[in-house]
Amino acid sequence: MKKIKEQEPMIARADEKYRSFLSDEDAFYASLEHERWVRDRAQMILDGEERGRAAGLEQGRAEERTETAAKMIELGVDEDIVLKATGLSREQLSELIARLE
Repeated sequence: MKKIKEQEPMIARADEKYRSFLSDEDAFYASLEHERWVRDRAQMILDGEERGRAAGLEQGRAEERTETAAKMIELGVDEDIVLKATGLSREQLSELIARLE
């Protein structure tokens, strides 16, 4: 390392700053806190994306169940069969039928 620092002044300055940083306890702990904050913030973003993706998938499934129920009603399928096939509640099916009329 000594030889590299002699040949590369920029490396020597970086090493000097690094050693100075390590000797400054307050700066060292502040840096650790900052790293923790960055890591926690990144995790919060990832968690939010995951929750959004899950909510979007569930919304898509619900829309698909509703579309399937609407097609079944239009084809004259019995309401009890539509309820069993789609998993909709009776209230949801009633609202759908009212919208279709």
